[in-house]
Amino acid sequence: MDYEEKKVSQVKSKQTKERFLRIENVLAMIGMKRSWLLGQIKAGNFPSPFRLGKRAVGWRESEVFEWIDNRPKATATMIEAEFRDND
Repeated sequence: MDYEEKKVSQVKSKQTKERFLRIENVLAMIGMKRSWLLGQIKAGNFPSPFRLGKRAVGWRESEVFEWIDNRPKATATMIEAEFRDND
């Protein structure tokens, strides 16, 4: 591997590094409240966070996106029921 190939390899490696999201970012992405999220983690329905430091945890961005992608799509009936329940 010559110098240029090595440099390109390093750039690609940096672009694919995993990011960790703090709870505020996760909540904004999923549109739910903190208590709901913690309940889902406890029930095993949402990825568990990783300890980042003594008082900090974070979620792998890829795991949060995967969870979002695996959510069922809302149907018109589900949306109508949601509006009826909120009236």
